[in-house]
Amino acid sequence: MVEKLRFPAVMRPLVYARKSGVLALVGALSVGAGVATAAAAEGPATFFKSAWATAKDCVVHELLPRERWNLYTAPDFYDAHGWYGWEASCTFTNVVEVTKGESWRVSSVCQSGGDDPEPGTDLEFTLIDEFQMRIDVPDEPEASGEIIYECKRLLADN
Repeated sequence: MVEKLRFPAVMRPLVYARKSGVLALVGALSVGAGVATAAAAEGPATFFKSAWATAKDCVVHELLPRERWNLYTAPDFYDAHGWYGWEASCTFTNVVEVTKGESWRVSSVCQSGGDDPEPGTDLEFTLIDEFQMRIDVPDEPEASGEIIYECKRLLADN
């Protein structure tokens, strides 16, 4: 029987676990023809200057000490190197700037516990303003639209 783990909403339809906890990830989506001419870079997504997450996860990330994080409290968050959750994490492997300074398409490799790394799914990040970003999943519109915030700025403004 297959059951879903707790992953960011944009990844939930794409990331599943068997009862044993072994992940079966959907293979990476290919970069669309519309961004074929954009510059690609390997490694960090430098548009993430710090941790980004949903509003709820930002509060936990910034206010709860890491040693108190557990399965029920650990935030899901993004930074320049990837996405991190309690059950798994993904490392960014390719960053393509789609629209200069506004949107990026990112490929990743994901891993759960000691399992072998698997290709992740491509995500597209679009800056809404200086501390809000929308996450879209190309070819998966029903998994798109999650809004994440720059955690330090979100809490500083409230």
